Amino acid sequence: MARLRKGESYYEIEQLTNVNRLNEHLLTGLRTEWGVRRSVLEDIAKGSWDKMIGRIRTGDRDLFHMEEDTLTLTHQGKLMADRLSSELFF
Repeated sequence: MARLRKGESYYEIEQLTNVNRLNEHLLTGLRTEWGVRRSVLEDIAKGSWDKMIGRIRTGDRDLFHMEEDTLTLTHQGKLMADRLSSELFF
């Protein structure tokens, strides 16, 4: 605050690792109608798609919808988006 009072600019830069970028993409992407695309995950971290899909528990399969290379949440899945996202984190 002191810097702002003096009229000095203040900002912080957050450098995200590939794992952080991947988790951010999962967290936000699953909440959208567009979901999470394999190509985006593979651009961030190679081989991540298979690891992520392997984390989906059999009991949770009705919470996700897979179409071609895109993973989206069903209506019921969106109600549990926080838990599901955290389980898919790397």
